[in-house]
Amino acid sequence: MSFGGGVFLIDGVLEPYEPTWWRRWGYIALIAVISTAAVICMGVLLWKLYERKKQERLYYEALREDAEED
Repeated sequence: MSFGGGVFLIDGVLEPYEPTWWRRWGYIALIAVISTAAVICMGVLLWKLYERKKQERLYYEALREDAEED
């Protein structure tokens, strides 16, 4: 029984692997940008809901004052 063997001849200098910027930091940057955008969108949505609720409260208070005068 004989196992095959051999010698590889490399005709060039091997360089160490260095990952690209995207592989090293891109995913982290993408997650940070998406998270920041989500927090900003939620803040704007909550602010608009608060303003709408405040406007409704003012409207109802005005009606209540008119009803008391009659």
